Amino acid sequence: KNVADARHLPEIDCDTMQEMAERGAKVLNARAVAWAKKHGVTIFARKTADFAATGTGRETRVVPERLRSMETRAVVGERNVALAHASADAAPALLRAASEAELELRGFLVSGGQCIATVPLSNAPDFERARSLLAAAGGPDFTLARGFGVVSLVGIGAGSDPETLAEALAALPCPPAHVTSSPLALSAVVPEARLADAERAWHAAFVVREAHGRAA
Repeated sequence: KNVADARHLPEIDCDTMQEMAERGAKVLNARAVAWAKKHGVTIFARKTADFAATGTGRETRVVPERLRSMETRAVVGERNVALAHASADAAPALLRAASEAELELRGFLVSGGQCIATVPLSNAPDFERARSLLAAAGGPDFTLARGFGVVSLVGIGAGSDPETLAEALAALPCPPAHVTSSPLALSAVVPEARLADAERAWHAAFVVREAHGRAA
């Protein structure tokens, strides 16, 4: 809803769809996509109301085989995220506490004597208990700051191509608080108030521009 000219993807591979689901897309469950890939099942994602009313409508095919085309790039935004910091030596205890609290830690990084992770709060079953467990495990240097969102660019090479990384970081409307990358995704933590701006900036830089390039 933050991107007015969002583009429909008629086909996407399971790896990319799973990355999108794990980074906040509300289309499919990440575990369901992983199961489909494992068993070679193609998912036909449809809007149920359209097909129930008319027997037809827009759909996306989620296929088990990897699509090599850069056309599968997408931008995903996730709100209600906290950013955790602790000393590096507290990392094992912090991970165990997160497991006990049934809380997901993403983008976990240990560097420069610190460990950093993002904490999605939308599905936190008992946030106050989780925060207490994390604080006890994280020690005196532990902090948990709320008010963040995560914007992710998902697609083949999104987080491993140096040119893409440079352009994505330059396009952000504000300095990121934390950045993580993998071969299929690049994620940046920004203030939640700037999340929509970040989504639009990356969509314009990578989705719209590449669509225009293919049409030219």
